[in-house]
Amino acid sequence: MGRLILSPYLYTNRELKSLENMQYYRKEQDGYLRVQSTRPQSLGFGLGDSPVGLLGWLVEKFHEWMDVANYTMPDDEILTFVMMHWMQGATPGLRYYKMAFAEEGAFSSKDCFNRYLGTPIGLSNFPNEIAVPPYDWVAWVANVQFRREHDRGGHFAAVECPELLVQDLRDWFSSEVVKRAMQG
Repeated sequence: MGRLILSPYLYTNRELKSLENMQYYRKEQDGYLRVQSTRPQSLGFGLGDSPVGLLGWLVEKFHEWMDVANYTMPDDEILTFVMMHWMQGATPGLRYYKMAFAEEGAFSSKDCFNRYLGTPIGLSNFPNEIAVPPYDWVAWVANVQFRREHDRGGHFAAVECPELLVQDLRDWFSSEVVKRAMQG
């Protein structure tokens, strides 16, 4: 409780904005997550039956989770995304959430904050990502060895600003930390 009271003094303005985004997301945007984590097959049948329904589903996510002030997805890219999901069937992408939010199993996220990930990790933070916790929260559960914050981009950074994400991947995978991890 004390940490929340002191948060204006403990966190950067960017981290405070991220906390606000996380609260908004939990209140207004996680309905899809609840459906996908409990009834992915039902949703998959509906979205797989109608490319127009899938278009509506995806465009809403693009609008809400992209940095629309700095990137507008062209119509042909939107249609490509829809067709990529529709041709294979919408269900495989939805089933991940069912597995990730399961009570038990290899993919369960139930205890993800109760154990430390010692493997070195790298982070690329984009301001319009839907859930970016403060850095100290991440450092508490993971061995963060690379971190970069960007001034644009969102949940679909690979589409919105691929050059930034690719540079981060190049820098991370060419770092001494990764080279040592790969050798040992």
